[in-house]
Amino acid sequence: MRNKFIKPFRMVFCLASVVGLSCILAFAVSADGGTAVNLANVNKNESGEGYYWNNPNEILTLDGFSVSTDEDFGLKLPADATVELKGTNRISASKYAVGCPGSVTFKGDGELILESGGSALYSYSTNSNHKIKITEGKYKFKSGEEVIKLDGAELSVTGGSLELTSSGELAIFGRDLSFTGGSVTAAGALRASHLIKINRSSLEIGAQTQALICENLIDISNVELSLGDSPSSLSVADEYGNEKYMIAIPEKKEGRSSIIFGENVSGVLDYAALAAVVILIAAAIVVPILLRKRKTAKLYEKLENENAGKK
Repeated sequence: MRNKFIKPFRMVFCLASVVGLSCILAFAVSADGGTAVNLANVNKNESGEGYYWNNPNEILTLDGFSVSTDEDFGLKLPADATVELKGTNRISASKYAVGCPGSVTFKGDGELILESGGSALYSYSTNSNHKIKITEGKYKFKSGEEVIKLDGAELSVTGGSLELTSSGELAIFGRDLSFTGGSVTAAGALRASHLIKINRSSLEIGAQTQALICENLIDISNVELSLGDSPSSLSVADEYGNEKYMIAIPEKKEGRSSIIFGENVSGVLDYAALAAVVILIAAAIVVPILLRKRKTAKLYEKLENENAGKK
């Protein structure tokens, strides 16, 4: 009789132990690296450990965010999102650390560290009007394939610092790549199907074959170039010629750029525009006064002539 009760009890005890151990392991994983976060179809405010999604303003704030997962994506973003970085944030996933289906802007004074077996940052939008913007912050991306991969969107770097390390040949692959500020250090080539634009941006690229690969146009301006096939063979050059290693340093600007008309226009035009506005305002005030004075003088003259005729 005793054995009949002991056997079921042992089974229940073993089952409870397994469940308890699973819960402990799940908690350990969550506490260590969190779980994947999918905001692709979010329609309300959401928050979790290290992140807050402001749905009305489409802003995701990351502050001490940490995810380490075996899932395909560590973080999925919605289209037209803005990611604001605070503190240090880490995301790792089996294929793509961060994925997005449309335009996304990255800003803030924090740091974002991504690691994946595929691409660290992957834009799977095929729309050429979409843009991945990096305007501020510090970024360290590492992956087994293209570190930043864009199916159709443009990559625009206007500020911040990026450190990209690829185990493959390419650090960045996309349609249009634009660097007009900030700094990029890449172990791997930059490849675009349509355009690579570098203007007053700091780049240091080391590749297995060519540092820059583009089937259409490479536009480099306002930088000092050093090129070579190895770090020890770098020398100053006037234009890019398919070298493996490349360093671009922004040229010093001659005078202040225009605030009104953009960085490629001299700031002198701002003063000319201001002077023109002052003249127009003065004319708008002075001309009516002069016209009133003239009209008044004519009226007095008419009255005087009428009085003289009566005499």
